[in-house]
Amino acid sequence: MTACVPRGKRPAARGSRESSLLLVPSSIDRCAARRRFYPPSTPDPTARPTLRPGGRRQSPGTALPGLLSPPYLLRDHRADMPDPTTLATVASVIAAFGSVMLIFRIQREIDMHAAGEVNWIPRSDWLLVAATLTALLIVLLPEVLFADSRLFGRRIPTAGCAAALVGIAGYIPALLAHYRLLFGSGRTGPRLNPEPAEQKVFVLTWAAAFGVFFLSLVLTA
Repeated sequence: MTACVPRGKRPAARGSRESSLLLVPSSIDRCAARRRFYPPSTPDPTARPTLRPGGRRQSPGTALPGLLSPPYLLRDHRADMPDPTTLATVASVIAAFGSVMLIFRIQREIDMHAAGEVNWIPRSDWLLVAATLTALLIVLLPEVLFADSRLFGRRIPTAGCAAALVGIAGYIPALLAHYRLLFGSGRTGPRLNPEPAEQKVFVLTWAAAFGVFFLSLVLTA
């Protein structure tokens, strides 16, 4: 980088009398102004860029950020969580899907009862009930009541939304196992509530949902 010299004045030769009388105060003021507007932590836009390892350009005065550099240690963890609009959209889709499916399932059990068949609420349907209530009471309700709270307005709704998604994902194979369309092709006789494979999927889904819920709380702390 060239020395800070007043504009319109060339640097004098070393040892000359002019070099010792060269508007030193103005030169110092200019350097101070340069440091004031471009502190050491701010890249100097007037300097020529250098190349990072691998050929990428890097402005002088900036270092390659590491995982332990201050910007990463002091970052806002709100950026790691979905925004409220995204959470509300996902929770609304889960709640709508769960409500429609529950209406269909209840109507089917009513028809079976009218026809004299054994009716029950399959164990797999409780996954759908839990996911729907989670989307309504743990995601949407806290977002409305505690919009300015980091814990109740962002972290818990994020964890609840993740857990509800796991519940919906587990509901599909559990329902197929209830009707012996999955993991029950060799079974005969009347269906049980729950079917052995359905019970295994049910337990695994609940364990995964709880694990994802607490993992989300830890990651967004």
